[in-house]
Amino acid sequence: MKLKGWIRVSYRQELKELDAEIQEEIERRNSSKVGTGKPGGSLDALLSLRGQPILRVVQDLPFSSCLSRLRIAAGINLSSIAAALNQPLHLIEQLESNQVPPWAVPAVVIAEVAILFRLHLEAVELLTENSFRIALVSNGISNRDQDSSLIASWLADVRTTLLERNAEELVK
Repeated sequence: MKLKGWIRVSYRQELKELDAEIQEEIERRNSSKVGTGKPGGSLDALLSLRGQPILRVVQDLPFSSCLSRLRIAAGINLSSIAAALNQPLHLIEQLESNQVPPWAVPAVVIAEVAILFRLHLEAVELLTENSFRIALVSNGISNRDQDSSLIASWLADVRTTLLERNAEELVK
């Protein structure tokens, strides 16, 4: 728990509420056949992401929440993201619903997410740090030093993958 002004905030409770909201949205989005209901659906939305500005600054959110908000704002369903990334739907669902921390997902997948949503490496690092802090508070981390080292190595792999994918603009 942390004091926020004069109000005591429970991160566990916030995390449970956020997880519930994300699960509801996942179910709602997966039940619809078209990503947005607009002509062209998710394909047009995916294509429109290419012209978006690079996001260096993101809200103080965990990776999962940011991914969910970006996806919803773009009007893209989870199935379309999974298809665009050539990844199984359940992996994207787990990532977005915070069932797995971002550093437990292969670096190549996170690099592809960063490319898709135009997330700068600095934003990926910040979102991962936020996810790590929440995992610490909710006892989702068994060995802080070991996990910190793992995350540093994983972020280096994300960087390498971005460079290999010619996404230098997301690194520099």
